[in-house]
Amino acid sequence: MKRKLFEWATRVGIEEYRKKIATGKGQHGFRYAIADKLIFSKVRAKLGTERCNVYHIGGAAFAPEINEFFQAFGINIIQGYGLTEFFPVCVGYRDTAKPAYCGPMIPMCQARISDEGEIQLRGGMCMSGYYRKPEETKACFTEDGWFKTQDVGEIITEEKYGDTLTYIKITDRIKDLIITAGGKNISPQQIEVLLGDELFVEQFVTIGEGRKFLAALVVPNFAILEEYCRKNGISFTAREDLVAKTEIVKLYEDIVARRTQSLGRVEQIKKITLLTRELTQEGGELTPTMKLKRKAIDQKYSREIEQMYSE
Repeated sequence: MKRKLFEWATRVGIEEYRKKIATGKGQHGFRYAIADKLIFSKVRAKLGTERCNVYHIGGAAFAPEINEFFQAFGINIIQGYGLTEFFPVCVGYRDTAKPAYCGPMIPMCQARISDEGEIQLRGGMCMSGYYRKPEETKACFTEDGWFKTQDVGEIITEEKYGDTLTYIKITDRIKDLIITAGGKNISPQQIEVLLGDELFVEQFVTIGEGRKFLAALVVPNFAILEEYCRKNGISFTAREDLVAKTEIVKLYEDIVARRTQSLGRVEQIKKITLLTRELTQEGGELTPTMKLKRKAIDQKYSREIEQMYSE
């Protein structure tokens, strides 16, 4: 009963939030008031968020579905954007959150998209240069003085609160774009974020640079997976035994296919390999900010990757 009530309240909250985004009104109906009284207010109190107007986040992709979930509960999370060399760019306030986008952009900053899809910036908060590194400094700017972020994305504007607000959507890093054997530019981050809230998946890495199709390395959430095996009578002796089982591989293939069904044909994951341990900073696969080091992963798991493409 409690679970059904929670699910009902969540649906109501998301519906009202989407209505609010579309019309500028919402979250004041009778159903929302009941959901707030019974569920949302208790969750906010439990998390200690009842006295905070805005939470700013950044540094990695934030799935719009997760953002909508928190907004439905009255927890106002807004994704910001900035770089060490150019800060800030986007800072949210009041009810300006737009799931999947960073923003709005502050008025003192200008942004444009290059022919390559790169977000480029101009404004007084930009660095003057790297200390005693003139060549590196020069490489960071276009000939007409715009800062090259190395981020790939898009820019949109919306009318809100009587102002024209600008939002930025980060889709990937230029150096992380996958160029397939067929010459298609694919954003791995756009694929990986689709698996971000999947309970059975701990980590997911898209593979495909110079290849004829996309594949993936998948680190299962072993706590969830082992519980699934116990409930379904699937015996195993070790992780190596578990990830090699046909029914487990099929389970993950189905999860990936379901989660990525909205993608285009060339963006579909054709094969996966299940890994037995997490990717870590100590292992050289993650940066200190927990971003994937794709080249290091490609080298470390070259045997597993080659096997997917040789079958």
